[in-house]
Amino acid sequence: MKETRREFVKMVGGAVAAATVLLMGGSRSAHAQQKPQAKKNNRDFRAGEKVPTSGVYDVIHDKIDGQVHAIDHQLTLVAGNVFPNCKACQGWVRFRIYYPVDHVGTNPNFGV
Repeated sequence: MKETRREFVKMVGGAVAAATVLLMGGSRSAHAQQKPQAKKNNRDFRAGEKVPTSGVYDVIHDKIDGQVHAIDHQLTLVAGNVFPNCKACQGWVRFRIYYPVDHVGTNPNFGV
């Protein structure tokens, strides 16, 4: 199997081969293959609240005097920290989990 994989890597390149190995359940650890599941609870969090889960969050800004001051975007936030204030709409900004992810410090593959 290793010889076949090496030949395949030479033929199509490392990135495609790595993706194929992951899709075929190759030599990656089980931890690396697991994708965190998005929470079904789409609760909005406010600035000043504690971040419950590390991950990518949708950021929804409040309008100021009916005017949009920032388009909605995403931020990566770490569990245990506090959701930040927006410089413009202050504590009226909201956060909603988009995709939970492991922080490198909690991943057993890294000694950070």
